[in-house]
Amino acid sequence: MTNGTARLIRRHVLVAAAVTVGLLCALTAVEWRLAGAEADRVTREAATRVAERVTAVLGAADLADAPDADALDARLEGFFAAGVVARVKVWRIDGDVARVVYSDERRLVGQERPFSPELAAALERDGVVVREVPDDVEHRFETAGSPELREAFLASTDATGAPLRVEVYVPVFRDAWVASTLTVYLPVLLGGIALLVAVLAPPSVRLTRRIVATERERRRALDDARHARESERLRLARRLHDDVLQDLGGAALALEALARRDHPDRERLRTIA
Repeated sequence: MTNGTARLIRRHVLVAAAVTVGLLCALTAVEWRLAGAEADRVTREAATRVAERVTAVLGAADLADAPDADALDARLEGFFAAGVVARVKVWRIDGDVARVVYSDERRLVGQERPFSPELAAALERDGVVVREVPDDVEHRFETAGSPELREAFLASTDATGAPLRVEVYVPVFRDAWVASTLTVYLPVLLGGIALLVAVLAPPSVRLTRRIVATERERRRALDDARHARESERLRLARRLHDDVLQDLGGAALALEALARRDHPDRERLRTIA
């Protein structure tokens, strides 16, 4: 294997590696976005199903007082057991304050926060609002040691018509989604690139050899031309030295001899000139 062929093969390998890394990064980015969209869809679907289960209990109770937590727990038990839902909160809106009146995490009951007009407008517009769970004090029980979660809000009312917000936390597994997708596509990607390199390498090697041979011929032709110019220069130099310079030297001596005469022979001078 010549040096040029080895360099070409190394170049093919490096290009293939760079293409593989680039495609892998692009594929990961795309899959991450798709996983996020799928997480939102799953969260929206799970939250809607949870809201349907709890609406019957919520709609029959006056949530100015605490609702029947045991009845709600029973209706939601299947969701928690299947891992579909990680947490449920029910907020009652009293003027400018939202207060938790039910949660499967009893320590959250009674928690308050300001009423959000933006959330109310979004619920009025979209029906279900899906968000990433922020890492703050309010969500300390959800984010501590839990997988990645999405929270979904739905609007409801109790028996008195008081507005409620059902907040559902759904586990999402974007890392697992991306990993499983890459597990499927990565061997195909690597195999395709390896096949492409294997197909392109032989003609590239032949082309490189042809280019190297052409370059070698061009350099040989340039060397031959350079040698020919040098030989011609030496030939001309020898001719000048052996013929022309000797003739000039002889003419100079003849002119000098004639110049010393009292009566130079003009015809001879013209002949020498």
